[in-house]
Amino acid sequence: MYDYDEWNAGIGQRIRERRVELGYSREKLAELADMSEKYLGEVERGEKKISARRLAMIAAPLGVTMDYVVFGKNESEEWTAIANLLRRLKKADMKIVENVIRAIYFDRQI
Repeated sequence: MYDYDEWNAGIGQRIRERRVELGYSREKLAELADMSEKYLGEVERGEKKISARRLAMIAAPLGVTMDYVVFGKNESEEWTAIANLLRRLKKADMKIVENVIRAIYFDRQI
């Protein structure tokens, strides 16, 4: 039988670790995830179960997948680093990056 208390604690631990890694206060992450700081604290401590919807709301500003938050499995380090950099770009700069990637991709196809 699976220990759901342990599972919830693991989810909370991964959320807290990533939040700290990014330098976010609990208050800041709660604001970004559109939830109360109290609820986020309870999730981080493994005291509250979390719905898939709220899990997605937390994972997005942390720059991780829901799979990582739930199971501890993440994209490769390279992809995570690139994704975190891309999330910080302005919309106009994202278009430039997209064009560069397309140019590199299509250049290699020839």
